[in-house]
Parts: sequence; C-alpha cells; structure tokens
Amino acid sequence: MIYLNLLSPQKKEDLEQSFIFAILGNMAETMLIIIILSSIILLSAKVMLQNNFEVIIAQSTLINREFGKINQDIRKLNRELKDIDQVQTEYVFWSRFLTEFSKTVPPGIRLADLSINQDNNTFVINGYAAERANFLEFKKNLGNFPFLKNLESPIANLLLPRNANFTFSASLNLPKP
Repeated sequence: MIYLNLLSPQKKEDLEQSFIFAILGNMAETMLIIIILSSIILLSAKVMLQNNFEVIIAQSTLINREFGKINQDIRKLNRELKDIDQVQTEYVFWSRFLTEFSKTVPPGIRLADLSINQDNNTFVINGYAAERANFLEFKKNLGNFPFLKNLESPIANLLLPRNANFTFSASLNLPKP
C-alpha cells in the first residue's frame, strides 16, 4: 500500500509537534487528576486521623480522671493500712500477760497496786504478804515469769515475818504479735 503525503514538510513537522503536545497535555491532565485524587485521599485521611486523635485524647482524659481518683483512693487505703500495721506491731496482748501473771500470785498475797509503763518498759507492783513464805514464793514465781526481766526487790521486803508490805520492780519482756 502506498501512502500519499500531500502535506508540506513544514506542516508535517507542525502536525508532529501538535501530536506530541497533545500527548504531553493528556499526560499532564492525567498526572493532575492523579495528584488531585491523591490529595483528596490524603486530606480525608488527615481529617479522619485528626478526629480519631481527638476522640482518643478525650477518652484518655476521662480515664486519667477516673484513675486519678482511684489512685487517690489507693493511696489513702495504703496510708490507713500502714497505720493499722503500726498499731498491730505495737500492740501487746495484755490479756495474755495478765492471765499468766495471775497464775504467779500464790495464796496469802494481796496486790495493792500494779503499774505498767509500756513506753518506759517498766513494771512496778505493790502488795501485802500474809507470811514471809508467801512473799518468797511470789518472788520466785515472778523471777520465773517470762514477761519480766531484771526483777528487783528492796531488802526491807524480807524484814517482817508476817503481814509485810512489799514492792517489786522489773523491766518488761513482752512478746511482739
């Protein structure tokens, strides 16, 4: 097949340039459409992310407020537990002490005064002994009493054989709970 070209070379060149410009124009339009679509997608993604970020911030603020209150309650409870623990570590089972102490008092002994100072760790007792033997037995029992140490008794406690007033002092040796 024979092609017949009736155009002049100048026109031919102009036509080729027009064709190249048309192709370049189409490519530019396509690129512009792609860029615009990408921009729309990125812009909508940015808006969605911004909204999600604001929702997350609002939720975390609520959570922080709620947990802040819970943390304050926990701190308060911990302080109370520390106070309770301190009371329990300083607590002395006086009922056990007094029950065991009452077993050391023999017949013929009357107690007039019993002073216990836990802060100074001292124990002082005053009383009356019907017989010296009762006094000596009581002294022996107190010496063997596990909650007392360093038992002291004035020599004057031994002078009267009957109807004697006595005094004992000692240091407390109390067990911890």
